[in-house]
Amino acid sequence: MWLRTLEASGKCTSTLRVYLAGTRALYRALRWAQAVRVDPFVDARPRKDATAAWDKRAPYPEEDVRRLLAYGDVEMRALVLLGAHGKLRASEIVRLTWGDVDGECRALRVVGKGGKVRVVSVTGSLRDALRALKREASEVLVIGRSPEAARMRLKRVCRRAGVTYRGLHALRHSVGTRIVRAGLSLQHVARHLGHVSVATAEVYAKWVDDALTLELERW
Repeated sequence: MWLRTLEASGKCTSTLRVYLAGTRALYRALRWAQAVRVDPFVDARPRKDATAAWDKRAPYPEEDVRRLLAYGDVEMRALVLLGAHGKLRASEIVRLTWGDVDGECRALRVVGKGGKVRVVSVTGSLRDALRALKREASEVLVIGRSPEAARMRLKRVCRRAGVTYRGLHALRHSVGTRIVRAGLSLQHVARHLGHVSVATAEVYAKWVDDALTLELERW
């Protein structure tokens, strides 16, 4: 009943899974403390998500990324490119320090999900943006603040640039589709974005297929 109420309120399946995991952990602790004997959520399951993965958080088109770069200041350009070229998540962007950036701004050391460390190759555009920002930097953090603050800043730039705001994470999706469009394999996409499974990268191929369909309709 609790899950159905949350579903009716508009909560997505991934959010419900997080809630359910927390609730189960609570009841495990209560049973261990002998405060309760049963777990009412042991067989609870959220309904299967009816929305396909490729219909969520579609990437920013390349033209939109160019507009964001044109309307952003030095720090904003670095933020956009850390997502759109460096494929960093919001939490990774705000935690990145200058100590994680090599001296020539050619590679980044990123601590990702589960504390996993990966080395990110830097594109020419991102390298130029980081070097420009570094000349003005006085802080330890490259971008800093919180993920939510970074999202709000991106939203403001989207308004100025006349770009539809798709969220900060959609910048990361942009680089995945660009790699596929360049003819590289899904293995390259998974490795570049730090995905454990190639299956996770299949969504980028779907977005490229959709873009191709739209382009062919214009011929």
